[in-house]
Amino acid sequence: MKAHICLVSEQLLPNVLPVIHEKVDHVILLTTSQMVGKCELLQRFFTERGKKVSVYTTEAYDFAATLEVCSKVLKEFSDAELTLNVTGGTKIVALAAWQQCWLSSGTIRIIYVDTNSNRLLELGDEPVSHPLPDNVLSVKEHLLCCGKKMLSGDAPWGEKSHRKVTAELCSLLAGKPELLRKLNGLVSKYDEDLKKKKAPPYCAVEAELLGEGGKQLCALLLKGGIATPGVNGTANLNNEKSRFYAKGGWLEEYVYGVVADERAPDLDLRMNVEIEWQGKGDKPTKNELDVVFTWHNRLHVISCKTSALDQQGRDALKGKGALYELDSLSEKVGGLYARSMLVSVHGLSHVSLERARNLGIEVITGRQVLCLSAHLKQGWLKRETPE
Repeated sequence: MKAHICLVSEQLLPNVLPVIHEKVDHVILLTTSQMVGKCELLQRFFTERGKKVSVYTTEAYDFAATLEVCSKVLKEFSDAELTLNVTGGTKIVALAAWQQCWLSSGTIRIIYVDTNSNRLLELGDEPVSHPLPDNVLSVKEHLLCCGKKMLSGDAPWGEKSHRKVTAELCSLLAGKPELLRKLNGLVSKYDEDLKKKKAPPYCAVEAELLGEGGKQLCALLLKGGIATPGVNGTANLNNEKSRFYAKGGWLEEYVYGVVADERAPDLDLRMNVEIEWQGKGDKPTKNELDVVFTWHNRLHVISCKTSALDQQGRDALKGKGALYELDSLSEKVGGLYARSMLVSVHGLSHVSLERARNLGIEVITGRQVLCLSAHLKQGWLKRETPE
């Protein structure tokens, strides 16, 4: 029987990844009173995946108490093929566990998970390092490890043929901010009128009112099946789904398509992911992730914006708010090692770009959006050279 001794702490992935990868039978959770919630989360996660789970409690800064608990664990699991994962816990707990398992036994395997480089380190007289598989967990499982429930994740509008139209639309709108502003304004006004029950059954997109690029825009909406032909050459958006696409959903679909076309092995990709978790209040907190995927056992979160975040020549607050919101959300849903990116068809001010760098958020803006594939290949989805 394979068993892992895991030291529970704020970050759960370093405990989860080796257990799933090595097909462990029994998980032994060594926790403290401060980590009750995290321990329950781990216990539920492993139990639902058919793992046996045992929980032992110690004190976060009591070396002697931890030695005693570890001694008890070793006696009760003397027949098991034991591995101690020292990645989590306080330094006192980790040192006590290492001392009891290594010095008292000398036969127990001890590992450390380097989440940053996606490697598993075997410690001891002859330490070795192994790369973890690229994608041990799906998006849904990754979210569960951070206490978030995935309620839904939409698929793009249509098949690959639809992606071509979306790419053409992106190429058009990324270079015409005024056209984009008018389109967003038109659809937003219709949505407001609809709430007031003062709107017709469809939203008519008139090329002439949109100005330069209007005819090409309407033609693309018709070509992609997003709109239907109306009177005098208008393109009619007949439902909420088509209006969402026209008002910004096209950018999310474009980004989704670019990532999907990279065909990274075992990459799990989702779009319009609605998540829920229990916050401090009585009601659960809900959020939506535009585009999210797991790769190299990290959660990658991409926020897509088609509205202007920073006014020209001014340091507006919208850019600041969007960056801080993305930074906070990505850590909540993916832990410390989550990666985040802001894709905006409008430019950002120098202040916002500097703020993004300080937060570790990658930013793709304006016409750079059309080079997203190359950016991903050079960064997030860069192929590592096999050892």
